Amino acid sequence: MKNRREYLIFSVKMLIFTGQKGLMPSTVPVSSPAPLLPVIFSNGSDPLNGQDMVRQIRYRIGIQKIKGMKKLFMLVFALSSLNSANAQPCFPDGITFTTQAQVNGFRTAYPNCTQIGGDLVINGYNINNLTGLNGITSVGGNLQVICNQVLPGLTGLNNITSVGGELCIGQNFSLLSLSGLENLTTLGGNVTITNNPSVKY
Repeated sequence: MKNRREYLIFSVKMLIFTGQKGLMPSTVPVSSPAPLLPVIFSNGSDPLNGQDMVRQIRYRIGIQKIKGMKKLFMLVFALSSLNSANAQPCFPDGITFTTQAQVNGFRTAYPNCTQIGGDLVINGYNINNLTGLNGITSVGGNLQVICNQVLPGLTGLNNITSVGGELCIGQNFSLLSLSGLENLTTLGGNVTITNNPSVKY
């Protein structure tokens, strides 16, 4: 009886070890027949027909693995759905920045907003940099940088790759260059660049 108990403990340890390593041996050495421990379903059926304990334990571990894989699949699906929801455009009616404080606080206020659904308008007397907008990757409507008195550059818009409407840059009296729009590859409307006296084209 002692030898049989030691054998059963050894068998369980081997099954746990091989299950953790992703290995499942086809046979486990036995020195004496193991007692039968049938798995009986609620409908009275025995799927293994009363085979030895080692195979019974393997069967149970296999069932647990299947259940674990189902839970993992459900978790991955839920995370994918969450990521898809997070990727939805924000500000479908557009957003306008009129102060430097608004630009600076945008990432803090809307950390998950990378796609503007409507127009993106930058029009402020004291806006001097756009780095607070560098999380934006696309604009569904027009992109307008207009009537900015002290804005020297467009750095901060460099992650925008798509604009669904027009691109308008005008009346920016301190703007020195258009650097910052290099990654814009898709444009749905016209381009208007006018009255930026310090820009060297």
